[in-house]
Amino acid sequence: MLVGALAKLEFDDAPLLYRLKEAARVQLEGHSYGGNACAVLAGAFVRLRWMTVDIWTPLQAELQANAAEMSARSLATVLTACGYLRERAAEGKR
Repeated sequence: MLVGALAKLEFDDAPLLYRLKEAARVQLEGHSYGGNACAVLAGAFVRLRWMTVDIWTPLQAELQANAAEMSARSLATVLTACGYLRERAAEGKR
């Protein structure tokens, strides 16, 4: 589900999409969280397509809400990808 959601992202930035997909792969291969958290996270990524404001705050809130179901390694991987998203968003606002 998460990988499918990431595939729908409409970014021209191949490295960004690669990092997001890599984060999803780590999550899914490690079976580090349940289906509910996966659905919430997938929904957050899909909504990024339409966000023109700060994308970090709502995404971080969703991650933190589901952090108990994620392994530390998986959470760190996703947060790394999200940090990259935040940097890209900041560059776009300049």
